[in-house]
Amino acid sequence: MSSDLVAIALNQTVLWEKNTGLDGYGQPSFATGVDIPCRVSVRTRLVLNPQGDETVSNAQVTTLAAVEIGDRLTVDGRTWPVIDVRKPATFTGQVQRRKAYI
Repeated sequence: MSSDLVAIALNQTVLWEKNTGLDGYGQPSFATGVDIPCRVSVRTRLVLNPQGDETVSNAQVTTLAAVEIGDRLTVDGRTWPVIDVRKPATFTGQVQRRKAYI
């Protein structure tokens, strides 16, 4: 029920490229991008990156897609790495949505 309410607010789209690991040269490789419904909120905030360092996030992307740290999101023609993901849960423990910070 609550994810239905979240879905109503996801009236924008971004291109999501899932991180698939490392290529033969040790560089990240990504799956073919797909458009996902989302809500982009441009706001600056401090988040922790995967190494535990404070990093500035320029936007928050709310979506129902399984976005993870290390994936890439293309917003308005500019590609950003996902540096943090929050997964708010319902009272039953199910993930309601994902907040990806780029």
